[in-house]
Amino acid sequence: MLGAASGLSKGYIRKGPISVAESGLDRKVLTGKTVWLEDAQTAKAFQYGAMAKAEGIKSVLVVPLMLEKKAIGVLRVYAERVRRFGDDELKFLRWWRTSVRSPWTMPACTKRSGRGAI
Repeated sequence: MLGAASGLSKGYIRKGPISVAESGLDRKVLTGKTVWLEDAQTAKAFQYGAMAKAEGIKSVLVVPLMLEKKAIGVLRVYAERVRRFGDDELKFLRWWRTSVRSPWTMPACTKRSGRGAI
C-alpha cells in the first residue's frame, strides 16, 4: 500500500504492487536492514528495473519503517543519478523511520499505551 509519493510520474506510481515474494530487496529491508542500490535499472533485487529506467531513476535507498522492533513497511528514496547518501541523510532517515507514526499504526500505539492519543 502506497502511503505517499512526490516527484514520480503517475505511470510509475501505478506500475503495480511490489511483491515481497518477488523482491529480494524488500525481503531484506523488512528484516530491518537499510539497503542502497547504486543502479536500480540493472539491480536484480529491484523488481521494476525497466520502469526505473523509463522513469529516470538510478540510485535507490530503502529504509525499513519500524514500529518498536518490527519492520512494518519501507521508505524509498530515489535519485536520478548514481548517488551515495551521506551519513547525515542516513541518520535522519533512520530517526524518521522510528519517529513518524502513520494513521494505521496509531490504534495499535494507543491500545498499548492505554492513552487516548500519543
